[in-house]
Amino acid sequence: MTEYHVPALDPYGGGPWRLPKLAVIGWPLTHTYSPVMHQAALNGAGLDLTYGSIPVQPDELKHFVRAVNSVMRGINVTTPHKRPIACHCTWLDPLAKVSGAVNTVYFGVEGDICGHNTDGPGLLTALRYRSGFEPGGSHVTIIGAGGSACAAAAALAQAGAVQITVVNRSPEWSARLCQYLREPFPHTEWQDGGLGYPGPNPSPDLILSCVPPAAARAVRHIVEEARPGTIFMDLSYGPTPTQLHRAALGACLHAVPGLEMLLWQGVLAFEIFTGVEDPATAGRMRSALVQAAGEWWLC
Repeated sequence: MTEYHVPALDPYGGGPWRLPKLAVIGWPLTHTYSPVMHQAALNGAGLDLTYGSIPVQPDELKHFVRAVNSVMRGINVTTPHKRPIACHCTWLDPLAKVSGAVNTVYFGVEGDICGHNTDGPGLLTALRYRSGFEPGGSHVTIIGAGGSACAAAAALAQAGAVQITVVNRSPEWSARLCQYLREPFPHTEWQDGGLGYPGPNPSPDLILSCVPPAAARAVRHIVEEARPGTIFMDLSYGPTPTQLHRAALGACLHAVPGLEMLLWQGVLAFEIFTGVEDPATAGRMRSALVQAAGEWWLC
């Protein structure tokens, strides 16, 4: 994987021609499968485009977006930029607008900066594909209150979840997220609390973890105490099952790996970047992910 280091001066490494047309940005980018996944799809579609990885520090985000607009075609956005980058977009899709979180940016030919959220629909497709889960009428517990949690909550509410409980180490953040989404989704019952808060429904249909691996020990009890058969997904991913994924399997939950969501949000981002809607894209990306992360997540 080629990683493009982007200094803040001269603009971006001696000239924008050194940049790939597509890339994922974040800070730090300790590991990402987006480049191998997207490059496989680009090559399979016969497109002469390169997809890279660009570490961008938080205080450089505004400068970066201005410098690469009209030079790059698009970027995927990961932690910690999903919320801040929304402020630099000239247009937001409906889910990005309501959640305030952007994970896919397309740079238009006239300088437009179009912010999309493919995490939400990618999540719904992954759950449907691997577990048959449909949000309509469901009760959901979300662990975490960041940009990914907000987008996931909005997508689930939009798709008909009747109750969503958000728990977080800092209860004020879970309260803030619920308050933020109550107005656009009044038909969903929103509950919030700290990690020890079981909520009004201790047996949700879906538990979704949106916290980093370092927080796994603090939230593991929520997974271990869930009703057997509950659907669980940890949005974190890597070359081996996460601690929470293993805990879910041990508790006899229906565990859906986060790599499945990465795949489907990537398929949607690829269509935005290229305009190509090809049924073969998902298969190409899946094969690339298996090569990079192994086959464990296909079970």
